[in-house]
Amino acid sequence: MFNLKKAVLYWTSIICLLTAAFLLVLGKDGYFDLFWSVPVFFLLLGFGTCWSIKKMLSVSNARFTSAFMLSIFLKLLFSITFIMLYVFFVKEQQFIILISFFVYYITLLVFETIYLLKPAKKEKTNEKQA
Repeated sequence: MFNLKKAVLYWTSIICLLTAAFLLVLGKDGYFDLFWSVPVFFLLLGFGTCWSIKKMLSVSNARFTSAFMLSIFLKLLFSITFIMLYVFFVKEQQFIILISFFVYYITLLVFETIYLLKPAKKEKTNEKQA
C-alpha cells in the first residue's frame, strides 16, 4: 500500500539534501539570485507527483496508463513553462540554472519510478508464491 505521508516526507528530505549539496558545491557566491525557486518548484511538483501516484495506484489497470501519461504530460508542461520563464527573465547564469533544474528533474523521475515499481514488485512476488 502506498503511504502518502511517508512519500511526501521522503521527497521533502530529498529536496532538502539536494539543495544543501547544491549550496555546498556552488559556494556562497556561486548560486543565482532566484535559486530557491527551483527547489520550491520541485517540492510542489513532488507533492503533486506523490498525490498522483496515490491516485494512479487506486485506479484499475486500464485507467492506470492514461492517468500515468496525464501526470507525465502535466509534469513536463509545468517544467517546460517554468524553465522557459526562468531563462527568459534571468539572463545571467543560465548554464547553472539549467544544470540544477536537470538534476532536480532527474531526481524526481528516479523518486517517481521507485514508488511506481514497488507495487509491481509486490505483485510479482505474490504471483510467484501462489
